[in-house]
Amino acid sequence: MKLTIKIAGALVLSSLNLILWGVAFGLLYVADWSKDTRYSDWGAAIIWLSSPVLLLFTWGYAIADLLKQGTRKQAIVAGILSVPAAYLTWHFRFTG
Repeated sequence: MKLTIKIAGALVLSSLNLILWGVAFGLLYVADWSKDTRYSDWGAAIIWLSSPVLLLFTWGYAIADLLKQGTRKQAIVAGILSVPAAYLTWHFRFTG
């Protein structure tokens, strides 16, 4: 008997996006604490470049996973997990 687990791609991508936001905030905190601009440059690169692209891929995978019966609940969880990343991306892109 072989156990197979289907993990939705959107769930993996939304978790990765939240981890990247945590790393970006950590880098920005270290840059403020140590007065070194290298860390703030990397934090800004994560916020401005990788997070919006990863968010778009997450939504694309979430739509695809919603259409599949086996990964529908995971796609809903991925959508809930991507709400904070979407808010932060919107905030830093247009106001900050």
